[in-house]
Amino acid sequence: MLLGMLNRAFSQFLLVNYLIQSRANDNEIQSQLSLPAWLYQKVVTNSRRYSLEDTKRALRAILRADCMLKSNSLGPNAIFEEMLPNILATPKRRAA
Repeated sequence: MLLGMLNRAFSQFLLVNYLIQSRANDNEIQSQLSLPAWLYQKVVTNSRRYSLEDTKRALRAILRADCMLKSNSLGPNAIFEEMLPNILATPKRRAA
């Protein structure tokens, strides 16, 4: 469940970052995300904390953790201990 929530959040951040990079306006971005205005503002604010590369790195870490959990290669604690530093690394500010 936690991986699903993290995946959804970072997938939204990735979409927002791509749309901003392609010069989409707020209405276009909100339409793509299909979110109510109050939640849209939170997602956009949080997505601006992560560069495109940070977002991709986090999604790769989430995918790797999901695969490891499903293959039972390590225990859940060890998998999360490996994943979290990749997600919680200090986000780099995207150039304005």
